[in-house]
Amino acid sequence: MALFCRMLILIATLASSVVLYADDDIVTMQLEKALVSYDEAYDIYIKSVTTWFDRRESEARSRGDKTLVDQISEERQEFTAKNIQPKTLPRTIKNRLATVKRNTELAYKAAIKEYTKAGRDEEASATEKELIEFEKGRTIPEDAIQFQGKFYKIIDSPTGWQNAKTICQEKGGHLAIIRNSDENEFLVQQLEKANIDSAWVGASDEKTEGEWVWIDGSKVVDFSNWGGKEPNDFGGEDYLCIVSYIKGQSGWRAKWSDQGSQSKCFVCQWD
Repeated sequence: MALFCRMLILIATLASSVVLYADDDIVTMQLEKALVSYDEAYDIYIKSVTTWFDRRESEARSRGDKTLVDQISEERQEFTAKNIQPKTLPRTIKNRLATVKRNTELAYKAAIKEYTKAGRDEEASATEKELIEFEKGRTIPEDAIQFQGKFYKIIDSPTGWQNAKTICQEKGGHLAIIRNSDENEFLVQQLEKANIDSAWVGASDEKTEGEWVWIDGSKVVDFSNWGGKEPNDFGGEDYLCIVSYIKGQSGWRAKWSDQGSQSKCFVCQWD
């Protein structure tokens, strides 16, 4: 319920500075509704994980399996202290929180934008601080690899770009965004280790042909690493993949290519 308490503090802070605004402030009401929904979903999530731990421990004890009991105890402590999900936690439980969490983050960002547009800088700043605290609590997979303050995981289950986008969001993250050559090289090295020739990352020009935009809405401007004659929109290719290797073409290492409806592995990122 800690998040709910933080929500009350935020609402109180905003209320003290918006007395000149109507009681039916739509932005604040939408944010409050999103936070309440998240708090309810989080309580259900915690109860589900606790029940799962309890059941596993009971089964292990009934078999007299001390090694497994100790392992479960360690996993429970890591989850409680660091919010690290056990690798064996059922996917249905893992993904239970993802959608509502994403909606809550979007509600925060929408509120910050609207407050700023209206010149309500105090509310915007308070909401921005609350968003930072909220995002700190996001669940990052235990086997995600950290690089320059971000976390990445290669999903070795080929699928289309749109579905890859959805899966990353369900996991509380997003398709990888590449801001510089260091991040580009890091991802290529991870793909090479996994023996994967190419993977989806989070950019597309599906809305406006030739205007490549990252998953967060920012344009692909400051850094890009397109391969020769790319992007070429061959056959209506709207999605970005990063290449680790093409057999017989060493010059394609670490290059980008626009692709279409193919199924590929993909890289999820948690900021």
